[in-house]
Amino acid sequence: MSPTSAAVRTSNYTTLLAAGASLFAALGMVFFPLEVFSASTQGIWLWWEVVLPSILPFLIIAEIMIGLGILDFLGALLEPLMRPLFNLPGSAAFVVAMGFTSGFPVGAYLTGRLRSAGHCSRLEGERLLSFTNNASPLFMLAAVPIGMLGMPALGVYLAAVNYGVSLLIGILFRFYGSGQPSPVSWRGGTIGYGRGALQALLSGRRKDGRPLGRLMGDAVRTSVISISVIGGFIVFFSVLIRLLGVLGVWGGLVRFMQAALGGQVPAGVLEGVNTGIWEMTLGCQAVSASAAPTAIKIALVGFILGWAGLAIHAQVVSMIADTDLRYGPFILSRLLHGTLSAVILYLGFHLNLFDPMQPVAALAAPGPAVDWFTYLTWSLKLTGGTLAVLLLLALGCGALKAGRPTPAYHTRRPWSS
Repeated sequence: MSPTSAAVRTSNYTTLLAAGASLFAALGMVFFPLEVFSASTQGIWLWWEVVLPSILPFLIIAEIMIGLGILDFLGALLEPLMRPLFNLPGSAAFVVAMGFTSGFPVGAYLTGRLRSAGHCSRLEGERLLSFTNNASPLFMLAAVPIGMLGMPALGVYLAAVNYGVSLLIGILFRFYGSGQPSPVSWRGGTIGYGRGALQALLSGRRKDGRPLGRLMGDAVRTSVISISVIGGFIVFFSVLIRLLGVLGVWGGLVRFMQAALGGQVPAGVLEGVNTGIWEMTLGCQAVSASAAPTAIKIALVGFILGWAGLAIHAQVVSMIADTDLRYGPFILSRLLHGTLSAVILYLGFHLNLFDPMQPVAALAAPGPAVDWFTYLTWSLKLTGGTLAVLLLLALGCGALKAGRPTPAYHTRRPWSS
């Protein structure tokens, strides 16, 4: 079969699947209006109370930073750190910081914007996409361990494993397509280091060229459209999951899996896994409420956080739809992330490397019942601290290059691969 025929067949399957899901949702609205209304209300509440106030400001700030040339500035300064570690341009450090501290799908959105603005190649964008999409810190530090599992101290280990595996995947993926040259690179040492970064900022600003008022208006407009798309996916998957439950699909899958596994796994565990494959929060709740042993619960929660759920996958795909970035590397990284997290947490519990029931440390996150302002300010502090650490490390790397020729910020077009 030729590549063209395979692509056409895949496109046909995707179209049929999307059409079937849309028809299923439409019929569900007709036959189960109360359930659909309830699920829609919950989805809209989640979007309005949590997602919108915690993500919209970051999207607006990111758009303004791109237009002002600040990403070019960061790219010049942070290239000595990002290139050796992740084989990425320095501007990707901003995506790393935001993706690690702001939650899904900010990392995917910013990766798509970097690619559209020409700050990275296609392969570099796919590398970046593989490890910069994580659950929000408060979700891992408070909502899951305290609100769902009742294990206050687990949050620190849950976050440490999640972020550690993300960084490991980022290092592993640096070899993905490593034979292709980078369109953006930083050369040289510390002579003129700051001056070269400022020149990169001014060059990036001239390249954008939009007046400040228009830039801010475009930033707000683009960000509101993106956050609305995210809200639409949240509502759609809330309705879809509720309809699957009402029609007994979950029950049928659980019975089938129990029969295949010889009845050795409790139904609650299998239900949690099935739900987690589709939606992260509901999956974590279902696993936490199951009768599984503590080690299994922790491992499965780690897998669900790493996998993220098809609802998040759909949001990520929508964020990169206008670019040439491919979904395949992302789904591979999610499977790897979920599997490694589950294995590490399971072994760590059995080897007594952590005690999930010990008192909460002084530096732990606030409790699960936080308002939107607390969520926003806490994430902003994490983002600022992460960028500060990255900047200090980059300057340290630059200091090691002292004595070489004056640095220059190189850009080569057209963007290949």
